Parts: sequence; C-alpha cells; structure tokens
Amino acid sequence: MTTSSIFLEQVWDGILSRDQERIIHAYASLDTKSQETVICHLKHMVSEEGWHPEQVKSAQVALQAILKR
Repeated sequence: MTTSSIFLEQVWDGILSRDQERIIHAYASLDTKSQETVICHLKHMVSEEGWHPEQVKSAQVALQAILKR
C-alpha cells in the first residue's frame, strides 16, 4: 500500500466515522479541491441508489458536520 493510499484510507475513515471531531479533522486536512470532491461524493452517496444504508447514514452525518462548520 502506498503512502497516498494509506492517507486516503485514513481520511475516508475519519470522514465516515460519524464522529464530528474526526470528520472535521479529516476534512480540514484536505486542500480546497479535495474538499469539494469529498462534498460532491458525499452528496452522491446520500442521493443515489446502491449504497449500503450504513454508508448513507455515515455520509449524511459527515455532510451535516462539514456544512455546519
């Protein structure tokens, strides 16, 4: 596993953790373009079919934490 893939795994683990502090920390560790990509992906997760219900819930919690900051 490369350093960048480990970083991405850690970021997504934080963003989808349902822990507001971890979500904000992981999101803040990204540059602006990456933050925009994360928000776009989370919006897809909550609005598109095919995601596991627990993934949808995690994405909803992440979006709420990120957008209210």
